[in-house]
This record gives sequence, structure tokens and C-alpha cells, in this order.
Amino acid sequence: MKESEELEFKTSFSEETAIIESLVAFANRRGGTVMVGMNDDGEPVKIDIGKKTIEKLTTKIKEVCDPAFYPSIVVKTHGLFEICEISVKESEYKPVFVSNKAFIRVGKSNVKIKSDELRSMILKYAQPDFDKRPCNEKLSELVVSPRVLEVLSSKNPNFNPVEFIKKNKLEHRGMLTNAAYLCFTEKNTEYYSACVKAGRFKGTDMVTIIDMTLFDDGLLAVTEQAMAFIRRNIRMGVEFDGGIQRIEKWEYPLEALREAIVNAIIHRDYTDKSQIQIRIFDDRLEVWSPGVLPRELTPEEIIRENRSVPRNTTLAGIFYNTRQIESWGSGFPRIFSESAKHGEVSVSMRSVDNFFVVSFIKKMTEKPQVKQKYGALNDSAEVEYKSSKPVFQKTTDLDLNKPQLLVYRTISANPGLMAKDLSAMLQIPFGSIDRHVRVLLKKGYIVRKGSKKTGGYVILK
Repeated sequence: MKESEELEFKTSFSEETAIIESLVAFANRRGGTVMVGMNDDGEPVKIDIGKKTIEKLTTKIKEVCDPAFYPSIVVKTHGLFEICEISVKESEYKPVFVSNKAFIRVGKSNVKIKSDELRSMILKYAQPDFDKRPCNEKLSELVVSPRVLEVLSSKNPNFNPVEFIKKNKLEHRGMLTNAAYLCFTEKNTEYYSACVKAGRFKGTDMVTIIDMTLFDDGLLAVTEQAMAFIRRNIRMGVEFDGGIQRIEKWEYPLEALREAIVNAIIHRDYTDKSQIQIRIFDDRLEVWSPGVLPRELTPEEIIRENRSVPRNTTLAGIFYNTRQIESWGSGFPRIFSESAKHGEVSVSMRSVDNFFVVSFIKKMTEKPQVKQKYGALNDSAEVEYKSSKPVFQKTTDLDLNKPQLLVYRTISANPGLMAKDLSAMLQIPFGSIDRHVRVLLKKGYIVRKGSKKTGGYVILK
């Protein structure tokens, strides 16, 4: 064991002041533990833990710390010695002071917080949640994004954004809340950090950029715009079921990706100046969300339990009430479920600096199995090729250009789409979609089925 940003060693309770300063530094960061009875090398030393030792420490913490906090104190046996573990969670009310001074944990040290940082911290934690705060945009001056309306009209044709905002109390004295502004605005000019950035990189690092886009539309439309970017930059695979049947599927599970993006939008820390990032590499796809997990949750609990602790409850309510999410807490279970059904990627979650990262990592592609068997008549050798893995390819034998191929693949993965659906899904103007569809119809790759109102396109070849 070594000292770290979340772990400190002290040899005895005589270092009371230093112990409390470390606890305050942890409370102002992400929480941590002071282990009393360990030297700097992480080796136990003999200490005397009397009946009133712990009581004295907790009393002192109450006296000198503001706001008061209540650490977890556990005495454990370590070999021949006793050690005392004193743990504190990240404080909900920052900054925490000790004797009118505030410290924060940086690496293995407790650093005194500077006055300008203190002012910023006080301002941040004294105000209401970001999504509840009023912004500079008046409801009467809101220009609603047509792309947002297009997304919402698919589930509610008569949706009225002004009525929705008033009904759900998303404005105060005529001024929009940040949540309402970010969800419905045609162009986000107020909060650049709330935009979403997506990039496709060559290889497995960020050295060479192939494609990059910044989404500054209303957040209710950004999810579909990001999914269109992903479909444009990943491949569709072909697998066989042992016969002649072709089964096409995308390189990554699209529903799982969509859930990851929605979760990032709802749960990110909007006081952080960073943006949500979607990074596509040759071997993986990652969604980077600013802000660590809420202190009530751990990655293990996300995997194990169907829980939700949204950082932005107003934002989550908008997505729920507009039917963009089914229920709070269902996102991560769906990510793992859809990825398991897809079978070609594994999912991992981790914290990197101040980001929470969800990674979709490609599994190693199996080579086709080659088996020899002999014919019944002439014992001539036959070779049977069979693979349980799809073979992903960037090109096909179809004589189509890239936009036409994208439309073809989208129809293949989503049979029954109409031209307006394709336009909304791929974020391509309707006129362009109409031209691509006409080419596919003329070449016999697709056909329209069903009535004029409810029918759509399906693949023929």
C-alpha cells in the first residue's frame, strides 16, 4: 500500500491536527481514508487506542470543522498490531474548513485552497443545481429547434414546447431554466461546454482525425445527431447462419450506444467546462462524460442494481416526459443487455481525471473455422467454412456511393423506415434522402411495402 489522493498514513493520534487536515482535504475532493498506525512505507506500528481516543478525535472534528462532518472510524487488527481506519466521503457542502482554513487533496499532499478557488467553490455549491437555474433566454424569445420538434413529433405529433415548458415549470418569471434552454434551443450559444463533440480517429489513438463534429443543437435532438455520426463512421457486418441467409448488423450495438449518450447528457456535470466526447477508434468506441459518478453510486452498483441518482433531475424529467427515456435507472442495465445480445463487444466503465468513461471494446475476431469432410460418393475432400462471428467490411459488392450505401445499411438495420424517418435518423436533408432512395429503388436494392401513410422501405438484395 502507498499513500495516494485517497489514502494517508499516520503513525499515531498525536498527529491529531494533521489527521483532521487530511480528512478535510479528502472531504473537499472525492473522499478518502486516513490510516492511523501505519508508517510512511505502509507498515503497521504499535499505537495505543484508548477508550476515549476516538471520542476525543470526533469531538475535536466537530469543534474545529465547518460544516461538521462525521467520519467512519473502524479499528482493525493488522498482524500483531491494531490500526484505525478513518474514512470520510466527499462533502455535499463545500468548502469544508478546519480552523478557518480549507485544504484539498492533490496527489499525496494536502494543499491549502487559494482565495479565488474558495470563492468559486462557494459560488458553485451555494447555488441551485445547474439545470434548475434561470438563464439569460426569455421564453418569449426562444427559437425552438426544428430538429428537436422532428424528434419529438415521432412520438407526440401535437407536441407544443411552450405549453410543455409552462406545464412543467421550466421557466421563472418568463426566464427559461438552463434545462429548458439546453433541451429546446435551435443553437446553444450560452453554454459552449454543454455541446457534444464527436470524433473518428485513425488507429487506436487521437493523433490522426478522420471526421469530427460539434453538436450545438437542443439536447433533445443531439442524441439522434450523434447516432447519425456514429452510423456514418462505423461499419456494418455480414454473418451467415450456417446456410445462405445473410444477417447484417452494425459493428457496435446501436441501442447500447444511444443509452450511453443519453446517460452522459443527463448525468454529466454541467458546471465542468469540458464537453461530452464521443471517440471512435479502430478497436473501440468511448463516451466521455464530464464529472465523476454521484457519490451515492459506484460502478459495481450500476452493474448490479437498477438504480438512478441523476445529477440533473430537471433535465432527466424533460427526457422522461418527452419519452426519450423509459425510466430512470434503466440506462446502464440496457447498455449491458444490448451489448451481451450483440456479442461482439465488451463494456467497461472507469473514471479518468474528472470524466466518467463508458467504453465499448471490440472482441478479437475469430477466423473462420475450416473443417474437412468427405463426400459419400467419391471420398473427395470438401472444405466447410463456418464462423460464428460476423465479418465487418467497409465496402460491399454494391455499386453505390457512400451516402447511398449509408441509406441502404440504415434500411437494412431498420426495415420499414420512410424517407422522413431516414432524414431525421441520419440528419441528412429530406431532398438528398429522396434522391438516394430513388437510386436504390431504380437499381432494385430496396422496395416500398405497405400503404402510403404507414408503409416503408425494405431491402431486396
